[in-house]
Amino acid sequence: RSDCGGITYEPSSKKFTLRRGVVLKDSTRSEISWVEVTWSSKNTGKYLDSYSAGTAKYDSLLKAQSECPKRSDCGGITYEPSSKKFTLRRGVVLKDSTRSEISWVEEIECPATHPNVYYNGEYCCKSNKEKVNTPQGTKCDGSVIQRDSLCCAGNQHTRCPSGSCRSLCDCNNINGDDFEATDIKYDMDKKIVSALRPDLVVNKVLNNRGSRDLVVPLSQTVEVENTMEFSHTAGASVTAGTSFEVGVPGLGAAGVSLEISASYEFSSGESKTSRKSISVEFSCTAPPKKRVVCNALKRKDKVSIPYVMTWTHKRSKECSCKEEGVFKELVSQNIEMEVNEFDLNSKKIIRTKREEIFDLRTSE
Repeated sequence: RSDCGGITYEPSSKKFTLRRGVVLKDSTRSEISWVEVTWSSKNTGKYLDSYSAGTAKYDSLLKAQSECPKRSDCGGITYEPSSKKFTLRRGVVLKDSTRSEISWVEEIECPATHPNVYYNGEYCCKSNKEKVNTPQGTKCDGSVIQRDSLCCAGNQHTRCPSGSCRSLCDCNNINGDDFEATDIKYDMDKKIVSALRPDLVVNKVLNNRGSRDLVVPLSQTVEVENTMEFSHTAGASVTAGTSFEVGVPGLGAAGVSLEISASYEFSSGESKTSRKSISVEFSCTAPPKKRVVCNALKRKDKVSIPYVMTWTHKRSKECSCKEEGVFKELVSQNIEMEVNEFDLNSKKIIRTKREEIFDLRTSE
């Protein structure tokens, strides 16, 4: 949740409650609280203004980091080489030190209106692209904005409230809690449809020694199995198991079409398989004085279609990430009858006929 800053356990209700606050306060009711704090990497040659009230000097960084979130006037930590102490400081803006001090500040997420961090965490940009400013080289060339970028497209930026931010918009960590799939585009011009080796459903041999056609009705229960998956190839990194719902290309009588069928729910990195049983009725016919071999075959296709999926942050529409990949499907297409005709007592095929007898794509 965007308004959740931590958790407090209430002994009276025996419940763990979600709280908006991020500053730990003294409790008279034996409550217990947890807050999530992310610290910046060390900033060598930097200090923060003013000591926090009360005890402000500690022997270890870990102790200082555990104490700072408990205070409303603590903005970060500065290590003093002269005293060899880690000190709690009120300031949140890193300043140049002439005494080789080292500082750490609490990192917070960039605001939803400007979700992309740059300028080493000091600023947040509305766009996920740099501005083009040639003198600043690759740090300002219009490419995707990074933490060490020096400029923001359109100068639509805001200063980080804490002095050190991390991106709300992290395209390398797409997950179901923060992101949702909002669009998908398939490149149908690059689709590949490959016929797989068919499965034999029924084999029937008829020897007709009579003077009329010999017709034998047949029925068979056919197991139909279709498997779909989205295979990542480039762009945003999606956490395995992340759920998303999208439409997939339809598979009609004319093959794969751009028309999107009903939406299905998927999990990243996992295939989705559907199974059903269908009763198929057909017949095998042998002409007079002929032997025929009727083979009912289940024909399957392998389909591959490149796609680009858009993931949008649930708390910031300004944050969108593109993921590239290949949609793959193994689909049962139809039941085809292959009829091989022979003269009686001969092994030489006179004629072979094939025809579709059942469309598995449109069956219910």
